[in-house]
Order: sequence, then C-alpha cells, then structure tokens
Amino acid sequence: MTRTTAKLFRHDAVEAFARRGLGATIGAHHRPGALAALLLLLPVAGLTAIAVAGKYQPRMTVSGRIITGSGEVEVAADRSGVVKRLLLEEGDPVRPGDALMAVGSNTGNADQANLDDAQRQILLAELEHLKGLRDLLSRKSASWIEGYELAGQSARRELGLIESLQSIAQKRANLLTLAHDRTKHLSSSGHAPRTHLDASQLQVLDAQMQLFSLEREHAVFYAQLQQRQVERTAALNRFRDEELDLQIRSAQLRRQLLDLEARAESLLLSPAIGRIGVLLVRTGASVAAGQPVVSIVPANQKPSAELLVRSAHISLIAPGHDVRLRYAGLPMQRFGTFSGEIVDIGPTPVSRSVEHGPLYRVIVELNHPMPVHNGRNLRLFPGSSLEADILGPPTAVWRRLLAPLQRSGLLP
Repeated sequence: MTRTTAKLFRHDAVEAFARRGLGATIGAHHRPGALAALLLLLPVAGLTAIAVAGKYQPRMTVSGRIITGSGEVEVAADRSGVVKRLLLEEGDPVRPGDALMAVGSNTGNADQANLDDAQRQILLAELEHLKGLRDLLSRKSASWIEGYELAGQSARRELGLIESLQSIAQKRANLLTLAHDRTKHLSSSGHAPRTHLDASQLQVLDAQMQLFSLEREHAVFYAQLQQRQVERTAALNRFRDEELDLQIRSAQLRRQLLDLEARAESLLLSPAIGRIGVLLVRTGASVAAGQPVVSIVPANQKPSAELLVRSAHISLIAPGHDVRLRYAGLPMQRFGTFSGEIVDIGPTPVSRSVEHGPLYRVIVELNHPMPVHNGRNLRLFPGSSLEADILGPPTAVWRRLLAPLQRSGLLP
C-alpha cells in the first residue's frame, strides 16, 4: 500500500513537472518575438515624430576676410624712390596734412650722399652756434636791463628824497617869510631894532637859496633818470635787433637744411580725414610716382566681411541671415564669436575652386561692438582672415531629409 501510493505520487509529480516545463518552453518561444517587434516600432515612431515636428537650422562654415566699403581713398606716391620710414600704422586716425611716410631718393651716388651729409653737419653746427649766441645775448640783455632797472630805482629814490626836502624847505621859507614880514612891521613902528629886520631878511634869503639848490638838484636827477630810460630803451631795441638778426640767420640755415633733407626724402601727406586702411608698401620698398601706397578709410565707415560660398550652398542663404564670425588672432576660447548679417550676395561667381567649384561673393555687415583687451578696443584691419558660420532659417526635418530626392528629380 505504501509503495503503490508513493509510486502514484511520483508519477503525478513527474507529469506536473513536465507540464510546467512544456509551458515554460512554449512561453520562451513566443514572448521574445513580441518584445523585439515592440522595440523596433518605438524608434521608428520616435524618428517619424521628429521628422514631422522637428526643426533643423542649416549651418555652413566658410572662410573670408575683412574688407572696407565704398569711399576708400587710395593715396599714391608723389615721386619715385624708396620708402624710408612709415610714420603711421594700419588703423591709426589721420587728418588732412598728416605725414604718412617718408620717400627718399633711390640713387646710389655715394659721393653725393657723403657731400649732402657733410653739408648737413655744417648746417647743424652753425645752428648750434647761433643757438649759443642767442643764449649769450639773452643773458647779456637780462643783465643790462637789470642794471638799468637798479639805476632807475636809485634815481627815483633820490628824486623822492629831494622832493621831500623841497617840501620841507618850501615850508621853512614860507615861515621865514611870514616872520620877516612881522619883523618888518614891528621895525617900521619902532618896536623892533633894525638888526632884527636884517637878520630875518638874511634867513629868508638863505631858505630861498636852499630851495633853489634843491630844485636844481631835482632837475639834475630827473634829467639823469630820463637819460637812463632813454639808454634802457635804446639797449632794448639794440638787443631786439640782434635777436632778430640771429633768428633770421637761424631761419635761413633751417631752410637750407630742409632743402637738403627734401633732396634726400620727402613726406607723403594725407589728403583726407579717416583712418589708415591698408599699407600697400613696407619700409625699404621701391615705389614709382603715381603708385598707390596706402588706403584711407572714411572715419564714419565700419568694416565689413567678404565670404566665399560654394554654389551648392548659395541657394540656402539669403540677405538677412545671421552669421557667427571667428577672427584670426582672436582666439574663440577667449573672445568667443561675433555676430553679423548678410547684406549682399553676388549674382555671379567671382572665382572657381578646384575642390569646391564656383565660389560666390557674400558681403556681411559687422553689427557687433569691437572686442576689448586690457581696457582698450581692438582694431579689425582690412585683409584679416576669418571663419564664418552662416545660419539658415529653421526648416522641418522631413524637408531636409527629402531635399536630396527633390534635387535628384525623384520627388516633385
């Protein structure tokens, strides 16, 4: 009984285990297929949603350079020769009459050059000598004028003292005259002796003599003061004449020196106001008369950028599209990118590249502030290279995906 029951239990357990195993095997064959189908459908649905609702902004990277617009003035050399010195740099402001560069003779006559140098040294030595004479004359005139001033001050003090003595003597003479008149009246009435009258008369005469002597001395000192003033004026005129003569001689020597320098080199002057655009020559370069050597950009004109775009991309851009610029020499990691806007697209190709085919000229207006470094604005020089990212208008992703088929004619 026990064995039969145990056998039945083992049989039931085996069948149950077989059923469970069969069910597990059947489930393992069907569930992975459904899950794989679901995993495939989800990306397709996501990509379809992105293609229908997503937006794509085209971006193309091209190269270019900084240029200037219309109104640029080209300055030509007024003589043939060699550029001796450049007096301004690109980007510097200029006004009419400012010296741009010095152009010298390119003749190789060493004897003439030595003679000119010797004459220059002689003229410089004479100018230095005249300068010394002028300094000596200035000190001499100052000393003389100081002497005349001191003499005049002394004479004026003497005159003041004499005038004070004259005033006192005049008062004394007046008092003695009154006393003499009183004594004379008393003597006529018999109240004063004759001797008193004679003594008072002598005192009056003595006071008048002193007053006369002071007046004479005053006249002498006044005449001396006038003479000092005349001599001072004459000395001033003489010193001024000598100073003028030295100035004339110095001016003549400077003129000779300038003529000598003009034979060696001449200055090219700016004809307009603005800033230096491009220096077309460098120091030591030979130039011919009439050859353009420098360009001047009007002061109120901003630089722009010239880009060269392939014909395959020219249909994707239009005036008004934004441009992000990266200038050579201004690292993007430090200064970032700068904004611009397309203002003109050339109707025909301006050049042809072996790799990219026809290239069209695109003009970009720079509408960003100048970058600042160490507290001052950096300058953008014409001719400087740059890279630009042209940003097209946002379009649907599905249009972007179908664009190759449309260009090939498979889709309308």
